[in-house]
Amino acid sequence: MKMLLTVFGCSLLIVSNSTIPTMQASQNSQKSQKSSAEVLDRVAVVHGKAQLARTDMIAEGTVMVFNEKQTTALKVTLLRNGEHQSQRILLYQDGKMWDGRGENLTSEGKRVLDFLETQYMRGLRQMLKANEGAFTVTAASLMLQKDGENTTYFLDSDTSRLSHFEFEHGQQLDSKGRARTNVHSYSYADYRSTDGIATPFRIEHDMNGSKQEELLLTEVRYVPATSTRNP
Repeated sequence: MKMLLTVFGCSLLIVSNSTIPTMQASQNSQKSQKSSAEVLDRVAVVHGKAQLARTDMIAEGTVMVFNEKQTTALKVTLLRNGEHQSQRILLYQDGKMWDGRGENLTSEGKRVLDFLETQYMRGLRQMLKANEGAFTVTAASLMLQKDGENTTYFLDSDTSRLSHFEFEHGQQLDSKGRARTNVHSYSYADYRSTDGIATPFRIEHDMNGSKQEELLLTEVRYVPATSTRNP
């Protein structure tokens, strides 16, 4: 009888202990999801998510393209449709607007288009659209996994505004001929309240710590969104 009770007691103890990690994992998951929801709610408010969905943006500025030997400045106009969450880029090369034909696009122009499209599609827009359950929250960042790639977003601790985001893409050889993964970082600065919406007037792209492109906006305005416009 004592053996039976002892065996039964051990079995009960084993079963009870085996449930502890599962319960803790569930609690941690719920805590993480709750934290991401709270953080994203704050981000949505400070960045005017509701307003952005009802307005189009028209912005003028210059993109600086950095090379080893020279720096090239290209003027751009950004047209963003809030309703459809799309962006159209008007690029000016040698004082003329690019006609949209690939053969007439310079290497610097291509870099400008890639830079502006990436910072828009993978930056704040993607962060605000994603489901909170898709994020992993840490003390200083939120990591989103989409299409097999991770994007990590960093927020200003005082304002909850997006300060920069990072992701890994592509490889290159280092000085010793070893392949290393490229780390891309897009930073947002010089936030200004434009028509009541916090707007970064300077956006910079670094790769492996080296500056690649920088957008400097000179004028930004928001107008009521229209379904007929096609940025």
